[in-house]
Amino acid sequence: MSALGEYPAVTLSEARERSEAARKLVKQGINPAQQRQFDRIRQASEAKNIFEIVAKEWLQTKDWEDVTKNRCLDMLERVVFPSFGSMPVREITQAHVLDILQKTAKRGAPTVAAEVRRTMSAVFEFAVATLRADSDPVWPVRAERPVKPTAAKVPRHRAASSTESSPEENHGEVGQNAVHLRVITDETLPCHA
Repeated sequence: MSALGEYPAVTLSEARERSEAARKLVKQGINPAQQRQFDRIRQASEAKNIFEIVAKEWLQTKDWEDVTKNRCLDMLERVVFPSFGSMPVREITQAHVLDILQKTAKRGAPTVAAEVRRTMSAVFEFAVATLRADSDPVWPVRAERPVKPTAAKVPRHRAASSTESSPEENHGEVGQNAVHLRVITDETLPCHA
């Protein structure tokens, strides 16, 4: 039988509870000492897998200029880390992500909110790829897209001026696809692209 603790630190009732828990593990075919060791390793591992550490590790994998890395890290430190930087990556939910995106957009910073969304998603994809997370909680809330106040969408038929011929007229389907692609990609580039 494994040790349950020393008398002054562990009361008799606590020792009985621990003993009963150990018996249940043995009935399941699990060695209680090995289970405690596994639990300690898991806790130590989870301490290394907090969002801030994973995000900084992800940032180090990028071959960007230092100014770009610093800008991205600054954004994470201002917007994301205060909310859940110290949480284990596996415990961060869609609600946490949505809260940050909505607060940032309400603050009048929709472009920052879009950059936060892209960056968080990239960090979670890195965490999934390195087996530290099961999924990307940003993915389900990706539709929560802040609209840039200065980016007015121009209808396709008004994209070309009346004096110019439109790409649709000159190149048919290829021109239509080019205009459509131009409208889709009229957003700012992410800090992790």
